Amino acid sequence: MSVQLRGKKYHYRFRLKEHRFSGVCENCTTEKDALKFEEQVYAEKLKEYEALQREKKRIRQNKTIVALVENYKLELSGGRQILLEEAYALSQEKPSKRMPSEHIIRQKQRFWNDFLAFMKATYPEITAMTAVRKCHCENYVAYLIKNGRFVKDVTFQARRNDGIIRAGYRREYKLAGKTIHEIARVCKEVFTKLSEDAGIVINPWANVITPEWKQTDREIFSESELVLIKRAIFRDDGLSEFCRPLFLVAAVTGLTEGDICTLKWDEISWATRMIFRKRRKTGVDMAIPILSALEDYLKTLPRRGGYVFPVHAEMYLHDASLVSYRIKRFLEGLGIKTTKKPEGRRAISVKDLHSMRHVFCYYAGQAGIPLSTVLSIVGHMTPEMTRHYTAYVSIKAEQEAIEKLQEFLIFNSTTDQPENLSIRQRIAELAYSMPEDELRSILQKHEKKFLTVRG
Repeated sequence: MSVQLRGKKYHYRFRLKEHRFSGVCENCTTEKDALKFEEQVYAEKLKEYEALQREKKRIRQNKTIVALVENYKLELSGGRQILLEEAYALSQEKPSKRMPSEHIIRQKQRFWNDFLAFMKATYPEITAMTAVRKCHCENYVAYLIKNGRFVKDVTFQARRNDGIIRAGYRREYKLAGKTIHEIARVCKEVFTKLSEDAGIVINPWANVITPEWKQTDREIFSESELVLIKRAIFRDDGLSEFCRPLFLVAAVTGLTEGDICTLKWDEISWATRMIFRKRRKTGVDMAIPILSALEDYLKTLPRRGGYVFPVHAEMYLHDASLVSYRIKRFLEGLGIKTTKKPEGRRAISVKDLHSMRHVFCYYAGQAGIPLSTVLSIVGHMTPEMTRHYTAYVSIKAEQEAIEKLQEFLIFNSTTDQPENLSIRQRIAELAYSMPEDELRSILQKHEKKFLTVRG
């Protein structure tokens, strides 16, 4: 190494391996200062050279392209380390095709938190998304299949007459295949949305196998059950009054619970006697003719804001399960069994307001309404050929067809007893119209008689 004075400035010049370096010795007025400056530059270049050699050695140790990409994914993608704890919140900042409801957002959060709890307990050393491997995901799915949710304890707030209390329970049941599939889908979605930001080359959830599952379809209400419902919704108790508009509208439109609760006045066209809106679940456009009886009913309702049923809308948008719970109580009170309990799992719903969609389709078919018209009204997702076929259904044809629906559905106030209405169902229905004192007297009388017979 050496320095030279050129004009009024000292210049350094040295060789390091196969590279030559030269430049001005900044702020150096003596040869001693220039030599010291040159030593500093040499030390920096040597440090850079040695670091580069170590990096080259690391690169050569990667035996495959996949290994190379995996080890240098952050450098290649420009991503950063994203912790599992912050992943879900960051994924929610990404755009989505459809805006999910608050209920769905909370449900997805619970799914992700369950996976997060599993990772913390089983693989505490893994904190970043890039460290998660397919084997970790498969082990989590295997746990779900065998044991159910990883987080067993559930706490919530419940409203009582004397205020709000904290309550809870333990999940001691297994999960349905569909639930496991949904949990895996949510986890995969989070990794997909953050793949570029986190420098994830291969989504660890991409090819994870989940158990097969079959859709549990809602069961249609029987004719005798429809009679019970039709009578009960016109009672003057709070629960019946709450359920009345839900069953009235569902019976003659085929709308879902969420679409009825969030129906707005500006989605009703009085001039054309149609309801125009997007289906809440799928975003599909729907054009639903308004039956004459439904039109008369809607015109009796007061307008208190944008929603047709403001109480239902507020409750549904806050927590949709509150609406479903009231419908379940209403039906169970009529003696209508709403759930089935598979072995080792919690009960699943088989009869609820969604069953009215099946009722609508069934009686529409009996009335001779073409299948294409029914499909266009209820907004089902159908195969391509069916969509093309239903595209030719005109609004006028729909309006004419919908009037064919039997008045039996809901609006007819007849109280004739069908021959096949069971004795137990009749007693259950009559119990709601009898005074409590009379019911108590009957109960005491028959309990004594039953105990005497057994004795």
